[in-house]
Amino acid sequence: MEASIDWSRLTAELPPPEVTDVEIDRAGRDCAALVTNHSLYPVRYFGYGPQHIFSQQEMWSDDQWEPVRVSWCGTGADWHWLPAGESVRLQLQFPKWKGPVRLLGTFVDPHERRVQVVLAERPREP
Repeated sequence: MEASIDWSRLTAELPPPEVTDVEIDRAGRDCAALVTNHSLYPVRYFGYGPQHIFSQQEMWSDDQWEPVRVSWCGTGADWHWLPAGESVRLQLQFPKWKGPVRLLGTFVDPHERRVQVVLAERPREP
């Protein structure tokens, strides 16, 4: 008897990990975010260690978020896995410049589905 495969699980979008408990230091530079994987599969992310994800930066400009080109050398970096149903506290750092910026992380499941989520945001001025 052949097992049936639920192909809808593989063709659906990867549910984004949940980001909670974001803490930003008083200087507005260092921060941490708790990330929980609620998907059915483990997800991987690239970084210097299990708590240090490579983040993409965006800055607020002309009423929209614009990507900021950042070069990471990648020496010593590797893929890290977040199993289904588990959490990790990621350490992040905002750039030195002042103003609104947000940090995004990219997560990939075993089927190569990718999702990007905002991990932390330094707010815009009112």
